[in-house]
Amino acid sequence: PAPAIPTASWARSGGGGRFTYTLMSVDRDLYYHVSGGDARSPGYAVRVLRRPAVQSFRIRYNYPAYTGKQPLTITNTTGEIEAPVGTEALVTVAATEPLQSAVLTAGGEKILLGRGQGDNVRQGRLLVTKQKEGKYELDLISTREQTGSGPPTMVVRAQPDRAPVVQALHAGENLRLAARDLLPLAYDAMDD
Repeated sequence: PAPAIPTASWARSGGGGRFTYTLMSVDRDLYYHVSGGDARSPGYAVRVLRRPAVQSFRIRYNYPAYTGKQPLTITNTTGEIEAPVGTEALVTVAATEPLQSAVLTAGGEKILLGRGQGDNVRQGRLLVTKQKEGKYELDLISTREQTGSGPPTMVVRAQPDRAPVVQALHAGENLRLAARDLLPLAYDAMDD
């Protein structure tokens, strides 16, 4: 339970037995009761309602097999996702408040994020495609029914898979070779 309000002096307001006490700033849940002489009120709770926000994103990239790249995990606060087309991104969101739900929307597709490790963690899978490229959204609902969203920097950048480029270095040169001579071939090969 949250701590109780410390003992304080009350100010008489108006006539009769009315008193008031003003809390200047409430930054966490608290419980209170009122007592005077031998009388004591029941206990009351004050609950602080905060909008959930994103603390961090953890993104694990599982690249397509043809790339030959090992999975990579990155952490950021922007929500930027940048990977070759066909990459599966496991997106894990850590929020500032315990969450009831989180929905990621990219390219018109809504992805309900599942519970992660902790009440404030949700995760889901996003396949990086050209259709999902651009800004995406994240809608958060806290366990206290408060709504929040992700930062405006959330974007998917789908890197195209360009065809490999091969270039013969000595193309067009004339060589005179005998039937059993070796033919030297020099070339440059590049792939993104």
